Amino acid sequence: MTEANHPTVFASAANSELQQAQSVLPDIRRSKLRREFLSQNLKLRLMSKLAVIVASGVEGNRYESMPYSFADFMDSDRLPTLPHVAVRVIELVQSDEPDVREISRVIRSDAAIASRILRTGNSALLGMRRSLTSVEEAVPQLGFTLVRTLVLGCTLSGIRTIPDNAEHAVRAHWRSSLTQAVFAENLALETPGADPPTYFLAGLLQDIGVLAALCIDPENYLAHVWSESRFPDVTDAEFAYYGFDHTDVGLRLCSLWGLPESFCDAVFTHHNSVELPDGASMLSALHAANLCSAFVARNGREGTMDRLAGFLTHHYGWSLEKIEAIVCEAMIQVHESAALFSYDIGELSGTRTIENARRLLANLALVD
Repeated sequence: MTEANHPTVFASAANSELQQAQSVLPDIRRSKLRREFLSQNLKLRLMSKLAVIVASGVEGNRYESMPYSFADFMDSDRLPTLPHVAVRVIELVQSDEPDVREISRVIRSDAAIASRILRTGNSALLGMRRSLTSVEEAVPQLGFTLVRTLVLGCTLSGIRTIPDNAEHAVRAHWRSSLTQAVFAENLALETPGADPPTYFLAGLLQDIGVLAALCIDPENYLAHVWSESRFPDVTDAEFAYYGFDHTDVGLRLCSLWGLPESFCDAVFTHHNSVELPDGASMLSALHAANLCSAFVARNGREGTMDRLAGFLTHHYGWSLEKIEAIVCEAMIQVHESAALFSYDIGELSGTRTIENARRLLANLALVD
């Protein structure tokens, strides 16, 4: 083993990674419980990353050969950005007393966003009781958090900075993100006090760091991450090549866009199944949504249904019959949401996924 590959060297590098990861957390005051949970989560992530480094047997100091530093990555002019209208809507919605007239005025200043808000508000998926004819009418009828979700969802669908050779990865990303969004929303409907539009948006954005990487460094990301992993489980490959992963990028983006602390925390931790603190409803929902996305991406293979069903049974107390109903409903809603936001998700066989879910859950029931 070379000196650079010695565990103490990697431990030092991992400690630097811990400091970097902590530096990207929003600079806000946190409760003791949340601070302890995030610290535990960071340590577990770094232990996993350290194992990846040691197992890879990389020669030389990998930290000197990374293609980007985290700061350079986030400073790229190809990083996905939100237009002023979207940023301002987030600010207004999260103010102590949201002003309907000001939110409406800001939305109307962008004709494309205003048109899509009205079209979305009048879609059958939302099931409004009467037709909405103006933004001023739509905002109070839809509710502030749903308006925020619609504005960001419509804005992100317009990103056009990704080369043609990455289109397959972008389609897979949006297919996974919409699956996570829909599933998180369904979990919110089952959670007292949770806000379904906020959970939907969190699910939609929890892998936004993958989209950022495809915008900034598509060739290397496809060659060294996408082809070396099984999407959506790409964090180990990302860290092995870049020294950080898409959850670090997603945390920073959501923080920069002014989204709430609990929202940023959930996006940052959604790949980890650490013991969740009491009241961590969004954290657990996004982890469950990630498990559902993996199940869909792999058609139920590789134990993905076992992990999803086990988590939902343990954390939500759901029966296998209820899990089947929620998963099947979500597959239908993914197609509807893709049409609603104009996302290209490619081919998704909802019928086949539903059949796989029913078959695998029936097998689990037999085992029980």
